[in-house]
Amino acid sequence: LVLSAAFLCSRLGRGQQIPRPGRHRSRPNVGKGAGRCSTTCAELMKVGSSPAFFICDAAMEKESNMLLIDRVTALITPVLVEMAAELIEAQFRREGHGWVLRLIIDTEAGVTLDDCARVSREAGNLLEIEELITYPYHLEVSSPGLDRPLRNEKDFRRFVGRLAKVKTSEAINGQQVFIGRLGPVNDDAIAMTIEQGEVVIPFALIAKARLEVEF
Repeated sequence: LVLSAAFLCSRLGRGQQIPRPGRHRSRPNVGKGAGRCSTTCAELMKVGSSPAFFICDAAMEKESNMLLIDRVTALITPVLVEMAAELIEAQFRREGHGWVLRLIIDTEAGVTLDDCARVSREAGNLLEIEELITYPYHLEVSSPGLDRPLRNEKDFRRFVGRLAKVKTSEAINGQQVFIGRLGPVNDDAIAMTIEQGEVVIPFALIAKARLEVEF
């Protein structure tokens, strides 16, 4: 049973060509993040170990990707608001077939294939106009699926009564992983009914939470 919908398209940055095999492919360089990482690179180089190059390269790539995601989020949020949708997560990573920009969206009524296609079309056009990504990439838009992440108080209120898994940053009654039914939500905590009874988890201690798949 699959309830997630996805739409996939491939785009080329304006004026760009797909790199030939064996040629160096430059990594994304967005904003001023690379400059800040250069200091870290210099510090790593003082150690005199050759892996410093790879550590620095990975650090620069990660920071650039995070900056890019922030800019993409700011760019497409107005489009999602018009659709009464929200961005659950944005990812930009290199996979087997190249760079992938993945947008995971949701609405109160759920996500359809048409929703994914519309967001893909609108987001793709905006990205091309703004030229945030200037080399080949795949744009993928999908729903969050059955194991949807829970990110804030609004999400917990929406899914009261559903089965969920919550991980905390600190132990509560000697436990850090809780699986049970989501209960009432107040301003700073969520109640859950688990096998041992009811537990109250402060939002400040929630490290990760998502719905559990039920059959």
